[in-house]
Amino acid sequence: RETICCKADRVMTPSPAVQVMDHYLGDILKETG
Repeated sequence: RETICCKADRVMTPSPAVQVMDHYLGDILKETG
């Protein structure tokens, strides 16, 4: 699922902005899905 993509992105580009976006989108996915 998208978690795999997020983890891959985190490994390739471990920037604070990416982590914040991933965390924010993760919360949205939890609430909507």
